[in-house]
Amino acid sequence: MSLDHTQRSYAAGVIDCDGSIYVANCGKSQSPHFRVAVYNTRRGLIDWFADKYGGTVGECKRGGRSREYSWTLYGRGASTVLMDILPYLVIKREQALLAIEFISTLSEDGGTTLPADVRDLRARLRNRLRELNRKGAE
Repeated sequence: MSLDHTQRSYAAGVIDCDGSIYVANCGKSQSPHFRVAVYNTRRGLIDWFADKYGGTVGECKRGGRSREYSWTLYGRGASTVLMDILPYLVIKREQALLAIEFISTLSEDGGTTLPADVRDLRARLRNRLRELNRKGAE
């Protein structure tokens, strides 16, 4: 589905404010996976992202806070979203560029044997992303 300028800029604004671009270790192999996620107490916003981009919708309640909903997209799907909204991102633009570069190193067959230079590149990208996502980082 192709989003127009207004929808892409809206999605970028939401991800800049209520979104996350991060690496998570998944599965038994603890292999790194990029994720783009949005968290909000309004289910309609989360459903909008799922309708426009696909992905997974979740629900949780943390402590005494109100119910929170999440939308998450992984791997190449995350790259597609990030490429779509990249021209409109302000706060998380560098994170998006790092994620797109990391995702570009994924093999088509899902193989786990990577050349040393690719492993090193991934480690540098991941470490930089963690620095950017650290609370209080400017």
